[in-house]
Amino acid sequence: MHEAAKSKTLARILDRDEDVRSHTSERQHAAQAFALHLEYKDGRASENIPWMRFVRANLTDYSDCERLTVLFDNCVVEVDGHNLKAIEEDLRECRLKEIVELLSQQVKLKRAEGAAEPLVSAIRCYPEIDIAVSQMKGEDDDQGRHARRLQR
Repeated sequence: MHEAAKSKTLARILDRDEDVRSHTSERQHAAQAFALHLEYKDGRASENIPWMRFVRANLTDYSDCERLTVLFDNCVVEVDGHNLKAIEEDLRECRLKEIVELLSQQVKLKRAEGAAEPLVSAIRCYPEIDIAVSQMKGEDDDQGRHARRLQR
């Protein structure tokens, strides 16, 4: 494929550093992150949620994977993966800046290598931003609740 024909999104996904990390945090011990940045593996979407809306978090081990659930006052973020304790610790200390969803091949490879670092396999945010914006704009889909007038 020609470099010029490659979309910016595809280039970002393919040119990712092989040693990409699942999360980043403030390096200075006393510094606090202002927002949580979520980077999805498709490279087309990302979200930023201010920490001032943080309510609480929960880390659960389901034996085949772990789930970190982060509750904000206007949304819920679910992070699935392995070795998520380090992410939870950065969250608890208000230093977590970013969570990056890794490609499934990266997760499999790093797990096979016995990596002890956090490996994020999925990120989900509820409600999805499109739905929240639609509701705020009053564009609720009520077609299923009302009978439609027939066109003749």
